[in-house]
Amino acid sequence: MPASNIPSAPGLGPVLKTWEDANDEHTPYVAGEVSNSASNDSVVVGESDTLVLPANPDRKGLSIVNDSTNTVYLTLGPDPAVLGTGLPLFGKGTEWDGMIGGITWVGEIRAIANAESNVATLEVE
Repeated sequence: MPASNIPSAPGLGPVLKTWEDANDEHTPYVAGEVSNSASNDSVVVGESDTLVLPANPDRKGLSIVNDSTNTVYLTLGPDPAVLGTGLPLFGKGTEWDGMIGGITWVGEIRAIANAESNVATLEVE
């Protein structure tokens, strides 16, 4: 079906249809409402423990990117970040997708670096 013929539902835009309804232009099939929201931020990480993101049980997706040339170390959970331990994000665009064993991390994320550094965050709920 050409894109111009895809039906839409009020407030949802284009919707998918069941195979059985493929020829019935009046019966759109909506599996469920999609209501994701995303927020992005930039956090300055320095030589002391820094909160990057608080715990969020509604978190569905996450990306943290090191925008600096310094290595930033992430700590997952409420314990303070310690230089040289945890998850390293090497400089110049290294990214962590927020996944641990195929599951999005919903807990607190803290960081530390050996010099002032910037990380960009994108969180999807």
